[in-house]
Amino acid sequence: MNQVLKQPTQRHAFISYVHEDKERVDRLQEALEAAGVAVWRDTKDLWPGQNWEDQIRSAIKSGSLAFIACFSENSEARETTYQNLELALAADEYRLRPPTTQWLLPVRFSECEVPDYDLGAGRRLSSIHRTDLFGSSETVQIIRLTETVKRIVAPQVLSEQPIAPAVAAGLAEARKADSPRAVRVQEIKELLRDPNGDIALEDLAADVAKPICTALKDPEIFPTSLPASLERSRIGVAKYYIGRIHEYDRVLEPLFRVVQLGAMYGLPQHEVVWTNLIEALGSTVHQRSGDPALLELRGYPVIVATHVAAMAAISRKNYVSLRAFAATPTVRTAAGKVPVALDYSPRRVFSEMQWVTSALVIAEDQRAEPDDALLEGLLRGSVGKRHTPLSDHLYRLLAPLFSDYVGDEMDYAELFEKAEVFLDLITADVAAVHPELYRSFYGGYGRYTWNHVRSPLPPEKALSAAFESSQKGWSPLLDGLFDGSAQRAQLAFSEVMSHAETVRKEQWRR
Repeated sequence: MNQVLKQPTQRHAFISYVHEDKERVDRLQEALEAAGVAVWRDTKDLWPGQNWEDQIRSAIKSGSLAFIACFSENSEARETTYQNLELALAADEYRLRPPTTQWLLPVRFSECEVPDYDLGAGRRLSSIHRTDLFGSSETVQIIRLTETVKRIVAPQVLSEQPIAPAVAAGLAEARKADSPRAVRVQEIKELLRDPNGDIALEDLAADVAKPICTALKDPEIFPTSLPASLERSRIGVAKYYIGRIHEYDRVLEPLFRVVQLGAMYGLPQHEVVWTNLIEALGSTVHQRSGDPALLELRGYPVIVATHVAAMAAISRKNYVSLRAFAATPTVRTAAGKVPVALDYSPRRVFSEMQWVTSALVIAEDQRAEPDDALLEGLLRGSVGKRHTPLSDHLYRLLAPLFSDYVGDEMDYAELFEKAEVFLDLITADVAAVHPELYRSFYGGYGRYTWNHVRSPLPPEKALSAAFESSQKGWSPLLDGLFDGSAQRAQLAFSEVMSHAETVRKEQWRR
């Protein structure tokens, strides 16, 4: 393939790294270029006979509108590296720029120290907010970084309807046709289309779920008691709790695509596969003793999985799959078998630590880890709590998964809120069918309530209007939700709409 020689003066993002991190940088470069950002790096922009130092200096000082400094255990282990010269040049350039300029962007590929370069005016490299491209939030972070760089380097592209950064990151991943993730996705799609593939599909789902369930039951990974050193520190407990949420997200990530594709394209004969999958997650939840907050948190995997399933099923109007994932599964408790829909809800699973989930989401908004000042502010009341912290976290967590299936963020928000309404409707219906198990309704605390405090037609009422106009011809009923009963659906809508309005009035109109 012919390579076009790019002059260092072209507007670009300069990537500084050590060569041991080449594969990691390749992925970052693919995401940036898929989003329309020109990238300058030594492996492709230095040509035989060119003076290395002059070209690097020119690339940094003349054409670089974003300098991405990448660090890892590899850079940390190297005492002598050409990256040191690049960083020294970048520090000199940064000193010449206004203090508010967003130009130098530190990135970590692993847990490591960011070098403490003096950037002048009391600024240091280690004090600049960094992006961590590892762990459970790697995909989300690469999307945010891509968006930031694109706004700096190529603002003109934003008005030309570019490939969205989320899609760009997905495209970069999709280009790796031989990646395990790409192979597994293709395998799932083929089995869903194969009329004789039921057994193989069930085996595949079990293969994905088994190591996840093993990890969820492992007391070393997900203990039910707090470390003794934290028992008297509310700040320490909060940080520990947030760390557990991140660990759940990391462990569950391999399951997301299976649930998503199953909910989108699953057929009636696959229902048992999806019900078994959710029940397998539910079997990891109930423990007899431990810290109340950690015990409640064990229901989080079921909540995440059912949100993925609801969004995916609704996006393809596949309500047969929605029933299999959210309405049919049961879990064994001390009181006997209980429908999963009654036992887990965002409000209930996080009832012990609502303020901590607020810290999690506020920190995510700031692209940082929750610090002592934020946590103490929430405890004192000087920092306002979020109304729907878990919903906000799930909204952000699952966005990359659906980036290829929705048009834009407004479409994604509409899909997410509709999924919340359906999950609340299912809970209300199951509660009505099992009054002996019904304690109190834990729905109504999602984004669909808070985001529509003053809306004349909030999502639950819009969905109810669609049902009323169709009644027995309503697609979810035809696919078996509410056991096909229009009366049960009507009662569920009445409960959800009443509770949503109560929540809006009593909790948030103050």
